[in-house]
Amino acid sequence: MIARSVGRSVGRSIGAGGFATGGAGPTFSPSDLTGLELWLDASDSSTVLNSISPDTPATDGQAIRRWLDKSGNDRHAEQTTGANQPLLDADGLNSKGVLTFDGINDFFTSGTTSTYNFLHNGTESLVVLVAKAGTTDNPDNFCTYLDTGAVTGSTVGFRCAYDDRSAFSRNNQLQIQIRNGVSGDVVLELNNDKVTPNVFNIIEMKVDADNATLASRSQSIVNGGAEFGSNAASLAASTADAGFPLHIARWTYTTVAYMPIEFAEIIICSDPNAANRENLRNYLASKWGITLA
Repeated sequence: MIARSVGRSVGRSIGAGGFATGGAGPTFSPSDLTGLELWLDASDSSTVLNSISPDTPATDGQAIRRWLDKSGNDRHAEQTTGANQPLLDADGLNSKGVLTFDGINDFFTSGTTSTYNFLHNGTESLVVLVAKAGTTDNPDNFCTYLDTGAVTGSTVGFRCAYDDRSAFSRNNQLQIQIRNGVSGDVVLELNNDKVTPNVFNIIEMKVDADNATLASRSQSIVNGGAEFGSNAASLAASTADAGFPLHIARWTYTTVAYMPIEFAEIIICSDPNAANRENLRNYLASKWGITLA
């Protein structure tokens, strides 16, 4: 187990390594973010542990049992079932490691049902992913990036996903959903033509489930482009625990929704970090070699 103080020092040492904020001035690290709740970084080999020994860094092609959280909160992502473990691609993006989920049954779990309640209870929050959905330019499929229980019925929680299913007239769609239980949707975003499949995207999602301005309950940016959001759901946010802990690369209710997906980095904050979002975006673009709009 990595101690909380060690998690903080690891994050800051990487920041000091020289990822600039996009020009002259100080370097930036995600550990500088306020309200940092989760930081998973596949480029840091010391945090990607293999299925043979939980304390041993993985090598290229090995199954991954634990992905250590660098936020200092010890919310490590884990999968103890070997058949459900993703693989490490040590040179997956910009000569850095990424985790590949097979689209059949691979997923990780982080925290408990109460850990990430700030994503659905009305707290202003920020979710940032460096991820690649699908292995073709037209997947015609669906995958969930993160999920704590927001689907249908009496569920409570948050979900963000990629959807390209032609049967539902969805094309490269970024979805964000927050549910409050029996009543239904607090946030429902279905934005077509926002995510490019089969390449890595920097996806930023700001959520504020109890904002009185409905369209401001969810605002997103992909690869540094224009901010977008059109939420019209108006139900009240729930303070109840989410239906599930945080699932990475899994839609809770069905394996049909699994799709090949790769993650380079996941950052979650219980604060929108308006002043630092540009710094974070530039840090990720420089680090992973992604061109911003």
